[in-house]
Amino acid sequence: MTLQRPDTRPNNPRFSSGPCTKPPTWSLDGLADAALGRSHRAAIGKNKLKAAIETTRDILDIPADYRIGIAGLRHRRRRDGDVVAAGRP
Repeated sequence: MTLQRPDTRPNNPRFSSGPCTKPPTWSLDGLADAALGRSHRAAIGKNKLKAAIETTRDILDIPADYRIGIAGLRHRRRRDGDVVAAGRP
């Protein structure tokens, strides 16, 4: 199978499914309180989890005596190299 190049190119050559240009209104300041690369055990992670649980309770009108849990998926690498979700929180 031979791939053919399109006859025209996009106006913005940095358009792609990967990293691409940001909208003119985008600002790095939007990531100021992001917990990027932080442990869920750090104060910032605990605060964000607490806020998520409280927001979930408010939106879904969950009674105060009900507990809310947020579980993540652990990932493991198979022998063939693929990374898959292990299915355990």
